[in-house]
Amino acid sequence: MVLNELKERGVPAFGQEEAGGVVTAMPLTPTPGPDVTWIVRVPESAVADAKQVIGLLPVEATQTPGVWHFGPTPFGRTAFRIGAVLSLGIGLVWLLVETFRFFAGR
Repeated sequence: MVLNELKERGVPAFGQEEAGGVVTAMPLTPTPGPDVTWIVRVPESAVADAKQVIGLLPVEATQTPGVWHFGPTPFGRTAFRIGAVLSLGIGLVWLLVETFRFFAGR
């Protein structure tokens, strides 16, 4: 959206996607996810125009987005963490039970 709007208004811009530290050209269908950020680069001479255009759009312009910047709410992050802890806990309990059964069966 940002890249298209900048180009429509005549502001020179180039889009990139960064995922896991690898920077590539902007894909045709960008997909949000953890640690995926989109970068819009403009020449220094066009920064003021770009900021003005981006200010009119319903997006948040951030210089250094975090890993979860793509959109989960605090509840979503908490639910993900609880699910991860429960999964790891269940796996650990299963491993301990199986280990006990293995050595008890000898």
